Amino acid sequence: MLECCCKAGETRELLLEADMADPIWCKGCRCNLDMEDLPLSKELQNELETWASNYGTWINWEKDTLLSNAKKQVMMYNETGYRLLCKLQSELPSHYSIQFIPSTVEEYETL
Repeated sequence: MLECCCKAGETRELLLEADMADPIWCKGCRCNLDMEDLPLSKELQNELETWASNYGTWINWEKDTLLSNAKKQVMMYNETGYRLLCKLQSELPSHYSIQFIPSTVEEYETL
């Protein structure tokens, strides 16, 4: 089990969700978890890090606007996320559960 901020102090229920941090989170308390604490191959850790580092490439951060092809970029980004979810599910021990939370453009459309 992984240490987190839940009352029990540990979790087996995980989320895969990209943000400006590692993409693995506790489902209960939403604490960001360190990928190095999971029994994952170095290859998968690298893939997850690369995927997470591409988060928000559909946003012009200087102007706080979406790029013209933002919806397509998010769709492709989420396809990679689903592929990584399958890899996570195959590498993680069966006592872990993991759910993918896809990125959306809706939260940025009002920028």
